[in-house]
Amino acid sequence: MAAIELFACQRNSSCGPNSYNVLLNCVVNTACQRGWSLMDYYQNTMSPNNFNEVLSILDYIRRFETSNGG
Repeated sequence: MAAIELFACQRNSSCGPNSYNVLLNCVVNTACQRGWSLMDYYQNTMSPNNFNEVLSILDYIRRFETSNGG
């Protein structure tokens, strides 16, 4: 889910600080800090292994999109 959310918000340029996606996640997890992007949020709230898995899936999604003319 995190990889899909990152892909969608990066594609729409809606991942920055104070974006809806970040604010929504920060309401649930009070560990957020001012100025975080969605990528920062996931990097700081997931275990390193889980975050690396998210990055691998995100890379796969990007390559798939590119190879299909996206």
